[in-house]
Amino acid sequence: KTLADGRKLEDIPTLAGLLNDVNPDLRSFVAASLVGFAESDELKPEVLAEVDKVISGDNWRGCEQACVVFGRLDYEPSAERMVELLGNPRGDVKVAAAWGLTQLRVAEVLPDMLDHAESVYEGLSSGQLDAGMPGVTFHLAHLFSAFGDQRFTESESLLRKFVPKSYEFGEFTRAAAVWALGVFHEGDSESDLVGLLVARMQDTEAPIPEIEIVRYMSAISLGRMNAKTSDEALAVYAKQTDRMGSAARWGLEKVRGETVPLPPYKTTTNTNNQWFLTPLTPASN
Repeated sequence: KTLADGRKLEDIPTLAGLLNDVNPDLRSFVAASLVGFAESDELKPEVLAEVDKVISGDNWRGCEQACVVFGRLDYEPSAERMVELLGNPRGDVKVAAAWGLTQLRVAEVLPDMLDHAESVYEGLSSGQLDAGMPGVTFHLAHLFSAFGDQRFTESESLLRKFVPKSYEFGEFTRAAAVWALGVFHEGDSESDLVGLLVARMQDTEAPIPEIEIVRYMSAISLGRMNAKTSDEALAVYAKQTDRMGSAARWGLEKVRGETVPLPPYKTTTNTNNQWFLTPLTPASN
């Protein structure tokens, strides 16, 4: 902390070396500190040079934190190395690299990101990988978010494979795929995705209902697509006061082009007089 507070050029190599420290709180603190150092035009080149040495190494802790630093600094030259780190055996490194790529938004590496995502899909489909493995579905969800954010429509054929109900691909992965597809088809009310997403949103039947966050994102994408035919379905859930209701109202407002009023909240009446705080019984004279 003394080195970080000093903000001296000569201390940057020492601090950067601590990105590899075994103490997770310490290396996170160092990463945040180096981002702060880089606010100075005088210190930033040294920060970039020293963190680049760390991300080029093979220490998983340092690579993870370097991805965070470069992602926060929007250091685009690190994109190719982050793509390489998507294949790291450590789940936390995969996630940090995928998140970093969402921040950098470097179009040139999108095809490589797609190649990696397709290989993960093949692994999940074959059983070589499973959703319970650390970082597998989380880093894939970040990649899908990047595809949507950057309008990388070449990924659509892969993303569509995550629309049908499945518990084998992870909840956030499928939700990100549904969101990205909605972005690709913004304003496309005639897309065949409309019927597919309505089905996902309405799938609440036991014993295996649809994953809730997938239902939320289906409602969001239907609104973004201006899917008029989904008006009635969205209106049903827009009456709810939970997160599904919030997503459905947002989608319905996009479809109708007008504000959808909040539903009245139900009040609860206690008829047993068993409140947590009750008046004391008056003392007798």
